[in-house]
Amino acid sequence: MHAIPSVQRYRLSTLPRYVDPATIEEIIAACPTDRPVEVRDKAIILLLARLGLRAGDIRDLLLDDIDWRSGHLKVKGKTRRPDRLPLPQDVGDAILRAIMTAALDVPPQDMISPHTYHYLFGLLAATGLRISEALALQCTDLVEDGLIVRNGKFSKQRLIALQPSTRQALEAYLAMRKKLGATGSDLFVSIRGRAPTKTRAHVVFVRLARHLGYRGPTGKSGMRLHDLRHTFAVRSLEACPPDREAIAHHMAGLSVYLGHASVANTYWYLEATPVLLRDIAAASEQLYRGEAA
Repeated sequence: MHAIPSVQRYRLSTLPRYVDPATIEEIIAACPTDRPVEVRDKAIILLLARLGLRAGDIRDLLLDDIDWRSGHLKVKGKTRRPDRLPLPQDVGDAILRAIMTAALDVPPQDMISPHTYHYLFGLLAATGLRISEALALQCTDLVEDGLIVRNGKFSKQRLIALQPSTRQALEAYLAMRKKLGATGSDLFVSIRGRAPTKTRAHVVFVRLARHLGYRGPTGKSGMRLHDLRHTFAVRSLEACPPDREAIAHHMAGLSVYLGHASVANTYWYLEATPVLLRDIAAASEQLYRGEAA
């Protein structure tokens, strides 16, 4: 018999072992993706690392649990009560690459149209332009300082800056136009020498998304072309420094970049993602500890 009883140890009284973020990124980067089984294995690791799912949660996932339109994943968990979690950015990036690659197979082959949709979808994702703004672009709108958007909403004109990779992609498209003998003053042209209609661009995008399994059959909602604009806005906020003043300035700049009449309109585009949730958790921890948030 002990005079002093032992102190009860709780299961969560000590921090569990963990893998540091740098090592996780090295593991993900080392994953091969040449075969379907390797792509599957990388997807499993991403779900474990980005969303913190249990192995059993991943085992029980069904294709119907993925809502491509809203960008959420339904997970039942231990309680069997479904939770909706945002899909990681890696998933969105992979989907965009798949759609852009599939666009190169749009008929007619050996003509400009496949390249037009390939680079059009890429520009929408990289800049958050409205589809009407992108289709109204002229070749002369690509200038040294960026891209002049003349056909904005409410007839507003603005200049948007371009990442070097985006500029290089547009220059590659113009070179392809010249090589294939495509003419016309519009930046993005079809075989007729004019920009595709907005309806046609939507139809091509939906068909590609459906062919790749990111949309259900006709009549069911799913991923839209306009979702690329939403994604750009969210990714832009994720890249912003975490302090409140920086976020306020960033939101004002993002509103102008997107061509919104008011910054209030910009907030409607934003939603919780793993990155934003992690930042919120860090700020909450600082507040709990009494540190400046």
